[in-house]
Amino acid sequence: MVKRVQRVRHTQPTADTFLGLDGEITVDSTDNTANVHDGITAGGFPLARKDLDNVLNATGAVAGKMSAADKTKLDAIETAATADQIASEVVFTPVGAIVATEVQAMGAELDADLTVVIGELNTEEAATLSHRNDTSDPHSVTKAQVGLGNVSDDAQLTIANNLSDLAAAATARTNLGLVIGTDVQADLAVPSQAEAEAGTATTERVWTAQRVKQAIAALETSDADFEVIANGTVSNAASLDIINLLTTYRAYKLVFSNLLPATDGAGLTMRTDTNNGASFEAGASDYGWAISNAASGSSTGTGDNADSEIQLEGSASNSAGDEGNGYVMIIDPMNSGVPTSIVGQIGAKNSTGNESVYISAGRRLADEANNAIQFLFTTGNIITMTYTLYGLRAS
Repeated sequence: MVKRVQRVRHTQPTADTFLGLDGEITVDSTDNTANVHDGITAGGFPLARKDLDNVLNATGAVAGKMSAADKTKLDAIETAATADQIASEVVFTPVGAIVATEVQAMGAELDADLTVVIGELNTEEAATLSHRNDTSDPHSVTKAQVGLGNVSDDAQLTIANNLSDLAAAATARTNLGLVIGTDVQADLAVPSQAEAEAGTATTERVWTAQRVKQAIAALETSDADFEVIANGTVSNAASLDIINLLTTYRAYKLVFSNLLPATDGAGLTMRTDTNNGASFEAGASDYGWAISNAASGSSTGTGDNADSEIQLEGSASNSAGDEGNGYVMIIDPMNSGVPTSIVGQIGAKNSTGNESVYISAGRRLADEANNAIQFLFTTGNIITMTYTLYGLRAS
């Protein structure tokens, strides 16, 4: 009895991805070919069909079958032909009879034609180069053709270091407002220091760096303006002491921000000293003061005619983010004939977390020259404070 064996069959694209066992043969039902497997290569290795339909044509880099067109070309090559044949080895079958003299005549005629063409090209090239290098206006371009029709044919102003090329140089200088020689000193003199500091003269002048500096200095020291004396910060300190106050300034202004007490509920205060900070006055009846406090939902006022310090603020919060900002004006601190007085304003959150504004006024209850002032809280240190001290010059 005859036994028939039926191999494992696949269609595309499964046939190209199937991983068979080593030596296993499967059938590609789409390409009608058998594939031999090695257990590693997906799809295995297709066997060539009898009609070679599944074999690619050969190329210069890949082996394969010969196409019918390539076979036709191969059949046309003469027997014993090589890739390095010379002209005498090439078989030439002319159409009709051609003699050597005719070939020579055609070559001579071609040489002559080439000579003529080369000569003409050389002539054209020479003409082109000559035209390109010609700067004598070979096309006779007019000024109107280039948009200069309104320009006169007179000599124009040339690049120079002076106006000597003009027929009327003096007139040109007058029209341009120019001066020469000693006229510069007469017409554009340097202002005096007094003129620079006063800043009222309207005559045109030539300003030097020195005069500009003197004018700026005069503005900075004007009686009507404060000038910066010092900048600084306080970090976890008992107080801010400002010493060496001078009679040069009629008033001082302390502007501060990021003010925060170490103790919740403490308030900012101020004292004075006649001994340059060696012993700030803290007697029970040394100062008088008053505060107006506007807070969220309430408004109060308080004061004291006999105290050991000038109260500038009520109970302040010591929480981060509740920092206070404000200023204090100290008036006539070095005038021994009047009491040193202050006015101030501070905005901060109080110890209950409400926004508050403190407007304060106070004075030292004695006529004396105070050359030092001190800022401190009623209890505890100053955790943070950033300040700038200004001075208002005395007249």
